[in-house]
Amino acid sequence: MRTKRARSLIFFGGSGVGKTTAQRLCACEILNCTYDELVDGNGKIIHPDYMELNASGDRGIAVMQGPVTEFAKLRPTMGEYKVCGFSEAEGITDAGKAILKDITESLAYNCCFIFTTNNLDKLIKAQHSRSTIFYFDPISYDEGIEWLIKQCKALNMTIAGDIAAKVYAHYKGDLRSIISDFLIVYQGEEIKKFQYRPSYAEQIFKAKDSKEAYLKLATKEHIDVPTLLRELLLLNDKQNVDIFARASMACEKGDPMIAALLGISGLVKK
Repeated sequence: MRTKRARSLIFFGGSGVGKTTAQRLCACEILNCTYDELVDGNGKIIHPDYMELNASGDRGIAVMQGPVTEFAKLRPTMGEYKVCGFSEAEGITDAGKAILKDITESLAYNCCFIFTTNNLDKLIKAQHSRSTIFYFDPISYDEGIEWLIKQCKALNMTIAGDIAAKVYAHYKGDLRSIISDFLIVYQGEEIKKFQYRPSYAEQIFKAKDSKEAYLKLATKEHIDVPTLLRELLLLNDKQNVDIFARASMACEKGDPMIAALLGISGLVKK
């Protein structure tokens, strides 16, 4: 990974298959540091030569011309290169992509850019030719269930193999969602059955008053809020991603109703 010229990398694959983790491990290799020197125990970036942005929120011209350009052009603090990572790079605006193309070309001598994406076609073709592309295969069904059972044991959870299979199938192999929506929620418990919690996203989205529809459903149903936010964002044609990003953060902090209402406030009705 450490060469005379930093080259951009694109990690392409489905959700929750390890692209962001791989991005950080590559950064460790390029920066010649350990993972603990890159991020702290809470996932906060602590290495001065590494920047990580979630392109679903930090995605426009101002970010590319400002923080990204300034970071990429300054001399590295500790080594030969800097590394700038973009998660969900398909979310970068068209204007932002055009500027980023020039940045990755002109500052390649100083900074390596790593992009993760679920949709390779959403990145401009010129970026393809400037980058080395790696495809991440989905985790196999058997490996995924084995991984889930090991994680349950580590979190003092009791779960039978058939229940683990149902959980894994429900999340379609998205390990990140399994961690945030299942393992963290049920750690320390005995899982005797797994009952799918619907999101009601389409019903809420199509309602004349989406906020009222959600509140009525929430009084009588257990709504899967993380899934609701993801599906509402797609139904909303990925408009107001900054609002949905804040809603997801609120959900992670344990405020599902506040998160849902915040996400709903970002809906654009035609």
